[in-house]
Amino acid sequence: MSVFIVFEGADRVGKTSHLRRCSQFLKENGIDHICTQELSGSEFQNSIKQVLMNHDLNTKEELLLISCLRNWHDRCILKPALAANKWVLMDRYKYSTYAYQQASDEYLNTEILKVMEQYFWSNLEPNMVFYFKGTARSNNKRDRFEKRSACFFKKVKEIYESLQDDRWSVFSTDEHFECIQQKLEVELSKKIKNYKLLTNK
Repeated sequence: MSVFIVFEGADRVGKTSHLRRCSQFLKENGIDHICTQELSGSEFQNSIKQVLMNHDLNTKEELLLISCLRNWHDRCILKPALAANKWVLMDRYKYSTYAYQQASDEYLNTEILKVMEQYFWSNLEPNMVFYFKGTARSNNKRDRFEKRSACFFKKVKEIYESLQDDRWSVFSTDEHFECIQQKLEVELSKKIKNYKLLTNK
């Protein structure tokens, strides 16, 4: 039995650091897992990331590149791991596309993205989404996405919040890092307990 967990939130809110700590927690509890993200890992992923981050693309061009990369990542990374009954911790998923692409282009509505999801992305759905709500912990703006206005990130936040369902757990980054991490480990402990009951491990 596999478990698929996505870490979501705006840039520089600490989600990647929490993902690493959660990975260590799973390791300590004997859970076979991988950590992954769409924009980093292989030469193919890194090459597309460089185009997205450093070239002046319009929203449609960004969306097509992201869709290509998502399809590849689902086929080559996610599906094999889940088929092998591994847990997957993923740094961003389709929710980031909804939030960032819609915030970038007022004409790109949810219905268009749902068509993209239906025909060009996979049907993989996470078991849990950990959403980190708050402002960036650093003012170091590394790429053109992070240099956008406060108004843009306000829209991103609003879209993220519109996507939430009962699989989402929300963590305020106004709290201390270790406090958030303790809450994450409580959620993981519940999932681990159920997992071990179902798999007799």
